[in-house]
Order: sequence, then structure tokens, then C-alpha cells
Amino acid sequence: FFSPIRRMIVRAFGEDILTDKKIDRKKLAACVFGEPQALKTLEGILHPMVKALTKARLKKIKAGMIVIDAPLLLEAGWENMVDVVVVVRAGQASQVKRIRRRMGLKKEDILKRIRRQMPLKDKLKYADFVIDNRGCRADTYRQVKNIFGQIQQ
Repeated sequence: FFSPIRRMIVRAFGEDILTDKKIDRKKLAACVFGEPQALKTLEGILHPMVKALTKARLKKIKAGMIVIDAPLLLEAGWENMVDVVVVVRAGQASQVKRIRRRMGLKKEDILKRIRRQMPLKDKLKYADFVIDNRGCRADTYRQVKNIFGQIQQ
């Protein structure tokens, strides 16, 4: 984190979220997930900074297709920053398994994060394309390749 952002987060959540003077993401997550107002506070600090950085990076790119991997794109109201919205559909069991493998979280903590997101049925209303990620990798790859081709046209 940039130093001003770090200071804002520590000011909002206290020094208990620090480990060796660095923000401990697990401690911070424990503070905000399950506490809607605390999560809104964190998002109020992070989202404007992430949006500004993303816009600055986008301005530097002169040509080509840009993919923004933003799990909370719709929740943050940033759909107007993109030309195409691709929603990935995955079963909850798969989501839990993948997040557990990647982040080492407990199932209950993962479910808190999943519940925080917009329901899939609502995300689908914004989708220009949907990737069904409930099959094998080869199926997912074919879908991504097909969508990429359609967007290029």
C-alpha cells in the first residue's frame, strides 16, 4: 500500500491489524467481513485509489485489448469504465475450493466473502458474455477463446 493509504487504513481499523508494521490482510479481513459498515469504510478508502490507478494505467495504453480482472467491478459501479462485461459462472463448491487453495481461508470466511458479492442472477443482467466455469479447463478455455474472438470482431 502507499503510505497515505496505509495510514488511512490503520487510522480506521487500529494498529491491531498490523504485523511487523505491515497491514496483515488476514487480520484486516477479520475486521471487515461480517461487518458491513467496516467493509464500506475499507472500500471507501481503497476503491477510489484503485479506480484512479486503473484509469492512469489505461491512459498509458495506446492500442489493443485490455482485460480488467475486477471481481467487484459491478459492486463498485465501474461498469462504465469498460466496453464489455464478462461474468464467470462457477458453482459455490468450486469457488470455495479454489479460494481455499489460493488463500488458505476457512470455509466460513470464504462464504462471508462470497455473500458480500452481488448475486450471480444480478450480475448476469450486466453481462455481455458469460463463461460457465463449472466444467473442465478445456471447456473454459474454449469459451474464453470464443469470447475473445467475438470481441475482436
